[in-house]
Order: sequence, then structure tokens, then C-alpha cells
Amino acid sequence: MEVHKILGAGFLESVYEEALAIETG
Repeated sequence: MEVHKILGAGFLESVYEEALAIETG
């Protein structure tokens, strides 16, 4: 299911960016 894949990738990316921002402070 392509749409789910795109949504999943976007969700993971936002979570990753937020974690990175917290780590770098």
C-alpha cells in the first residue's frame, strides 16, 4: 500500500527530526 508507506516515512522523519533536535539541544 503506497499511501501508507509514504505516511509512515513522513511520520518517522518527523519523529527522527524531533529526537535529533532534543539531542543537539
